[in-house]
Amino acid sequence: LAAAAGLALAALVARREAARLAAPLSALATRAQRLGSGELDLESARTGLAELDTLADALTMSSRRLTELVAREREFSANASHQLRTPLAALRVSLERGDVDAASAEAERLSTTVAHLLALARDSLPELGVIPVGPIVAGAAQRWAAAYRAARRTLVVTVNPDLPGVPVRATSIEQVLDVLLDNSLRHGAGTTRITARPASGGLVVQVDDDGPGIETDSTDTVFDRHNGAGTGIGLALARTLLEADGGRLLLSAPDHAEFRIVLAAAERPSPRPPR
Repeated sequence: LAAAAGLALAALVARREAARLAAPLSALATRAQRLGSGELDLESARTGLAELDTLADALTMSSRRLTELVAREREFSANASHQLRTPLAALRVSLERGDVDAASAEAERLSTTVAHLLALARDSLPELGVIPVGPIVAGAAQRWAAAYRAARRTLVVTVNPDLPGVPVRATSIEQVLDVLLDNSLRHGAGTTRITARPASGGLVVQVDDDGPGIETDSTDTVFDRHNGAGTGIGLALARTLLEADGGRLLLSAPDHAEFRIVLAAAERPSPRPPR
């Protein structure tokens, strides 16, 4: 009788423990299935069992990483589709004219732009190098000259010859200038001016035009993503690119849509003390 009672008690305890473990395991299996089917917003649920809580935390961490990865890839797709419009249009025009050299240059720009945006999305941008910005500004004005002439607009570029070298990625500056010049062409009017000049501790590249400017109630949100009259991607992307390079993009005068690219000069190595 004692043995039978002991077996019955052991069976009861075993069933209770099995039931206590089965529910969390079933919940973990359900969460794993949801994660595999694409539901990435999984929250951690504590069970009070150390081993199962470790598994639950691992699933939660995986869901967060996948959510971040998907968000980055979606942002890359949106950025790339926005930034490739102009090079693709220029490539088509070059091919229609039969200008092989210009088409080759635009194809190279396409490849560089995609690689740069992909590196930005994956936090794998190349190291900064100290470069002259003057030729980049002049090159942007040359690229956009035909589009402005076609729109019967004037594009004026002024580059100070005494610009200091700055630590920045050339592709970042090119894309930021493309965004600003594209916005000025689409939403501005009259003459568009690009001015590159030295500033205290660095340099400033200013882009403005004679158009109606930006409404006062929009100045606080002009750099917000998916905000504005267009796609709402360009200015947000331009600011992100500059900040990744240590620069800043400012709306300095809303009444004539004046934007400023602010870059700090390269730090000079401190002189060695005399021996």
